[in-house]
Amino acid sequence: MYVVTVYLIDIWNMIEAFREAGLGSLDSAAEVPLNLLEMLLTCVFCALNKRLPNSAQIDVPDSVQSLFSFLVCAYDVYVYFILYAFN
Repeated sequence: MYVVTVYLIDIWNMIEAFREAGLGSLDSAAEVPLNLLEMLLTCVFCALNKRLPNSAQIDVPDSVQSLFSFLVCAYDVYVYFILYAFN
C-alpha cells in the first residue's frame, strides 16, 4: 500500500498550482486534458516539497502518479481522455 500525502496540501498551494498550470480562468464546462491534470498535480506536490523539511520530503513522481491514477479511475476518463473542470 502506498501513502499519498494529500492531507499536507493547503488551499493556498492549490490556488497557486491552478494559476501556474493556466487553469485559473476555466469555464465550469471546460475540458481539461489529462496532461494538464498531471501538470497540475506536479505543481502541487513540488510546492509541497518546498515547504517540507528535508527529513519529510516526498517522492514527487510517485505521489503524482498515484493520485493521477486514482483520479482517472474515479472519474473513468480513459474512454475519452478528457476530464471536465467541474464534473
